[in-house]
Amino acid sequence: GLVSRRFGAFMLKGKAQPFVVYELLGRMDEVDEKAKESCSIFADALAAFGRQSWDEAAEKFHHAIENSDNDGPARFYLKLCEDYKKNPPGDAWDGVIVMEEK
Repeated sequence: GLVSRRFGAFMLKGKAQPFVVYELLGRMDEVDEKAKESCSIFADALAAFGRQSWDEAAEKFHHAIENSDNDGPARFYLKLCEDYKKNPPGDAWDGVIVMEEK
């Protein structure tokens, strides 16, 4: 089997359908335990983010960064946690992150 990490659901501004982004880490027998643990931490952080538990998510994303040598996606979500804590997306938010098209 393969080991992958789900980054979340995104939508480009002006598009109708969201898309889900994954990072393929490798074959199950080739991925070390630290990488598997990082996937688990990131998944927990992403779940907290989806529940709008910004402080819990931020703590878990911090842990992901410490565990995986400067995790770029975790830093991206950490910034979103700060932004959404100040300006919550609202109760109807479905977890999809709207991105500017570039």
